[in-house]
Amino acid sequence: MLEKSISKQYGNKILHQKCLKHATDTIDKIIQLKQKRKKLQLTEKKDKEEYLKKLFEYQCTASFGEAEKIYQLCKKALYSSKTEISIALLNQLVNYNQKYPALSKFFRRHIDKLLVHQKDRNIKKTNNIAENVNRRVMLRLKTIESFKNFSNVENYLNLYKNYLRFKPYTDCKGKNKFKNGKSPLEVCGVVLKSKDWLKNALTFY
Repeated sequence: MLEKSISKQYGNKILHQKCLKHATDTIDKIIQLKQKRKKLQLTEKKDKEEYLKKLFEYQCTASFGEAEKIYQLCKKALYSSKTEISIALLNQLVNYNQKYPALSKFFRRHIDKLLVHQKDRNIKKTNNIAENVNRRVMLRLKTIESFKNFSNVENYLNLYKNYLRFKPYTDCKGKNKFKNGKSPLEVCGVVLKSKDWLKNALTFY
């Protein structure tokens, strides 16, 4: 839906990157890696020695080792910055096509859009930001319930869009911690003369 909306608004020439986080989650489900990992989480660990022994034995099983290998290959291929490396890594999955036909089908259908970030390094590899904005918008639209006409919807969304552009980050962690206290525009290098988001919205509209 997001891709269709972008194409409708800006045309088909706009590059669209499919979310790699969702892609790796799908791969995880196909090869059932998470399920196999859960088996390692024993509920009782009274005997540490016995627990470590069982843990080691399970990690060495073909099932877990194979799934882990496939997942890591897929992840490296998707996040690689070079197409030739991605193709070389994905070619190593050919031996698992019969066991995981859904995996090869997934890549045949989506691989082009999953590697768009290799064409332009400014493109985000995940749609976390878009999802966050959409989630906030939907929460507000549920409380409003309806608008009398399309013009009212457009005006409201423009106003809310500008609010988000000037709203400072508060809970960024890790490498993004530097964003806290800054708005998305300030992170991009824009110097704001005022902290009043409404005045800024009128200036930058």
